Amino acid sequence: MGSLSRGVGKYDFRAARRRIAELTSWYRRAKHSGDEGAQWVLMALIEELEQEISEAHASRNGKRVCNFQGETATNQ
Repeated sequence: MGSLSRGVGKYDFRAARRRIAELTSWYRRAKHSGDEGAQWVLMALIEELEQEISEAHASRNGKRVCNFQGETATNQ
């Protein structure tokens, strides 16, 4: 999908979270309509963005890693 960044070395966390919210809304519509193919694709995109955010946090300070559920752990 490519990273959401503002210049070199700056990850745009706000834009990534907005995109996740948008994709989540689309996912809910697909779930309501029963479109399993769209659900699968949208969930994959959401998980990819969550992973991107986690990696950006880890590279930002070398310690903080956030998983898909938003829990924070120490990177050893």
